[in-house]
Amino acid sequence: MEKGWSGVRRDVIEDPKYQKPEWRRLVGARANALLQAWNQPDALPFLNDRFYFNSDVAGKIYEIQIILCHEAAVGQRTIDETVKEITRQTIELQKKFGTLPIREE
Repeated sequence: MEKGWSGVRRDVIEDPKYQKPEWRRLVGARANALLQAWNQPDALPFLNDRFYFNSDVAGKIYEIQIILCHEAAVGQRTIDETVKEITRQTIELQKKFGTLPIREE
């Protein structure tokens, strides 16, 4: 997030460090928009059931997804191969480092 990338971990975006004026452009505005969305009553059931928003290893999972998606976009692998590999690596990472259960679907 400090380099301008999106972040979704609530414990990070609510950190007092990122509420300071010098972080407003890179983190604060995005964090406030996410918090407003998450605080909508109809959003919580959806978000609480989505692995990405609850994973202990979401940042690492995002790193692997972006590489694999790029490979698919430039024709190095098919979409089906990409989805299969993202699923495999996501499950592997979450089981190895995460504490939340993951649905294997």
